[in-house]
Amino acid sequence: MSHVMLESEALKSHGLAQRKYICNEGRRGLSAASLLNNDSLQVACWGRPPRLRQKDSDVRPPTIEDFEVPNTQSLVFIETTKLCTILARIAELYMERQHIQKAELSSIDAALCEWVNNLPENVELYNAAGQRKSYYRPASEMFIQYFVAIVMSQMLTYKERDRPWRVSVPSRVAASCAAFLYDEILCREETVFLLSNHGFFCLAIFLPLICHHPQSEAERAVRERDIATIYSILNRMRDRYGDAGMVLEKMTNLRDAVEKGSRQNGGGPDFILQESDVQAKDLFPFPLDMCSEINLLSVTAPDQQLPRNDVSQPLSEYNDDGLLGFSFMDFFELDLNLFDFMVDNEPNAFSAHDDF
Repeated sequence: MSHVMLESEALKSHGLAQRKYICNEGRRGLSAASLLNNDSLQVACWGRPPRLRQKDSDVRPPTIEDFEVPNTQSLVFIETTKLCTILARIAELYMERQHIQKAELSSIDAALCEWVNNLPENVELYNAAGQRKSYYRPASEMFIQYFVAIVMSQMLTYKERDRPWRVSVPSRVAASCAAFLYDEILCREETVFLLSNHGFFCLAIFLPLICHHPQSEAERAVRERDIATIYSILNRMRDRYGDAGMVLEKMTNLRDAVEKGSRQNGGGPDFILQESDVQAKDLFPFPLDMCSEINLLSVTAPDQQLPRNDVSQPLSEYNDDGLLGFSFMDFFELDLNLFDFMVDNEPNAFSAHDDF
């Protein structure tokens, strides 16, 4: 495919095909940023080797001056580009055949917090009074990608663990927030505008949902509603993207395995969330009524102590390269024996008890 065709496709994918929105001086930079964004998403979502590496690129971040007629969509593109840079780093850390230092994990958390707390007012979901702004799908898609980034960043913590992978409270909250935004898109019948990367986004947020089993009937109903929303999104996408059908099959198989494991295991170790250099609440500067699971953040204060029998061991103590080099898609192929499932009998307890 020629450079001109690649440029055109990249711009179309971000809704920037109309020349009147792009000044001549900024067009090439916007095109390069679009290509880099698309490449970063393909690497992060599907594990494809990068065609363009961030560290080898001299593409400058897009600015509002690159647009001839700046508008809200211009701001969404600029902020999405920043988010893609963070996602690319998360994917790079996950796929590198070396251990992840705690400082790297903290830097990802800090980057996500900085991104969400410094957005232009025009692209935020809520105003200063905590009221929902008018629905704008590009902004909703951007925030869905942000919530997926939270889930993926939490997966990094368990890349090298020899103990079961457990869903963190930030992952669980992010999954429900993303499902809320997907439901808005679904209600307006705008799934036709979603690109193929949403197949992976749905898979990523599905994992925390199925691994959490609330004890209250009301919370179970909310969880089932969120899961149903994800299935509905993918069912509407499958006629356009074959990947959506593949993701649906993975989700069904994963849920069957979780249900089977839940019946067989009959329980698991209690788990208190690991301490964090960044308060979990900083990742979610949203009103409590965005989704009920935001209340879970009240039990993730960083001054909580880990129980003696569940203290995290330093990453440097792990030297088995057999656990390294996975892509995020490989993560969903792992043996379900590596998973524990979250129940609400204790604020941060993770185990498998009841059937779904």
